[in-house]
Amino acid sequence: MPPTGVKIFGWTAPGELGGDETVVDPAIAAVEATNAAKASPAPAPRPKDGRSAKRNRVLMDGTVVYAQGARSIDCSIRDLSEAGARVRLSGPEPMPEQVMLIHMRTGTGYEATVAWARDRDLGLTFVAAHRLDENCPPTMAPLRRLWLARQPR
Repeated sequence: MPPTGVKIFGWTAPGELGGDETVVDPAIAAVEATNAAKASPAPAPRPKDGRSAKRNRVLMDGTVVYAQGARSIDCSIRDLSEAGARVRLSGPEPMPEQVMLIHMRTGTGYEATVAWARDRDLGLTFVAAHRLDENCPPTMAPLRRLWLARQPR
């Protein structure tokens, strides 16, 4: 039986010390202090899939534009993060490596690279984002016109 009031493996033996008073072995206290000093802040958790940004599941309307704005196809945005998106095209369509994505709800045009393609699904990596409001850059004017034309009246 351990001496009363001694802290052993995280618990205190009942004893005559009363209240919350405990006697702690100095060797255990030194080891605990060293372990606490060695502890470093945990790194920010990465998503399980190894992405650099958290991916949010969404279901929003979009349009993929390519061939310098000459071609476009409607899509649904399925996953969205700061770094990219997963979209599902409305039909099968061969895609070039560089495309633009119009997020219809927010009026944002994304310059993107196609990271992967499977059937009608595309994984896009964003290169740049542009607001399609009245202050959009002149290079985004064709996307702005397309966005405005597809807005509900």
